[in-house]
Amino acid sequence: MSYNYHKNKSLIDREAGFTIIEVLVALLLFAIIIVVLVPIMIGSLKMNRQTGQQLDTSTRTQQLLETVRGEWADRVKYDKACAATLSVPAGYSVTSQPLDSRAAIVGGSTATNITTTCPATIPPSPPAMRRVTVTSGAGPQDTRLTLDLLRPQ
Repeated sequence: MSYNYHKNKSLIDREAGFTIIEVLVALLLFAIIIVVLVPIMIGSLKMNRQTGQQLDTSTRTQQLLETVRGEWADRVKYDKACAATLSVPAGYSVTSQPLDSRAAIVGGSTATNITTTCPATIPPSPPAMRRVTVTSGAGPQDTRLTLDLLRPQ
């Protein structure tokens, strides 16, 4: 009887575990899957980071434009082309350009930076419209927003 016991035991031992070939094939398949999936995941994470940076830049640019728009709802600040609460971060520029009532640039004038300190006097003839441009040159995602504003009544 001991002969059968040893014979049955050796059959059980062979069927109970994986062979080295099976383990190596499983590891090879796992390695192939990892090699395919890792670059896809890295690319996805990189694109997610770039999209986040672009969204942050666009949001900040929009906030600057809305700050000027809110300030210039006051006719005096519009006429003086200033925005007291405007805080322009490094890498951004906020400019305005005078326009006539048909949104054409007035007499070859160039864009000027909007200041945070208002001059003491109002210019003699403020324009009917102003084109406000906010530009971001910070980082790989440049953003430019432009808004034409009518002079408040």
